[in-house]
Amino acid sequence: MPRFLKNPRQFTTAGGDVLVMLRTPGDTCGLYELSETIAPNDAGPPPHFHFASSEWFLPTEPSTFRIYGTQEANPLTPGQLPGVNAPTPKMGSLVIGKGELVYSPKGTVHFWHNESPNREDIRGFYNIWNPANGVNDWFAGVSDVNGSTAVLPLPAPQATTLQTALWGVPHDPTGTFVGRSDYRNIRGPVASDGNHLQELQELFDRGEACYPKSGPTNTKKV
Repeated sequence: MPRFLKNPRQFTTAGGDVLVMLRTPGDTCGLYELSETIAPNDAGPPPHFHFASSEWFLPTEPSTFRIYGTQEANPLTPGQLPGVNAPTPKMGSLVIGKGELVYSPKGTVHFWHNESPNREDIRGFYNIWNPANGVNDWFAGVSDVNGSTAVLPLPAPQATTLQTALWGVPHDPTGTFVGRSDYRNIRGPVASDGNHLQELQELFDRGEACYPKSGPTNTKKV
């Protein structure tokens, strides 16, 4: 694992989970962003995808996370929205626990849900985006290219889709992207070409190589 920022920025999502941004593009030479997600029971984002980023999911504490992904690896290209102007993908899901690693390629619909029976918040669930341009902007609620965080004058689901699409990461709370509103009940196989562990390790190593050996004053060794 890489060194973590000592005073990382935090975001709380509408679903109640907290993201602690432990490394950012600004201190990884733009290679990746890493967050620890503190997730309450039953928390999780709606169906979404990243036009330009792949993502890893890594629980390091006892937990039960369900990861949802497409049954076939057919990445979307910029401008496509599944269920709107592109076919709705067949989805599946799998459960991962402590020490397991899952990879989601760019352009593929995915999301996760904390199904742990323990009602306490789960810590140590890591998300890694490669690259991560726009990640902080969408979590900060920036709604236009001028940096405004004003609430868009639209019904909440449409506002969410529009605001997140601005940064290349369309989120859809209605379930249109997957063809059903009860998307957390999706079951079935998930396409996979491995967890890309070596690629992730190389990202961490390259990010450390471009970072001062001593680290800036806002970092610590973990």
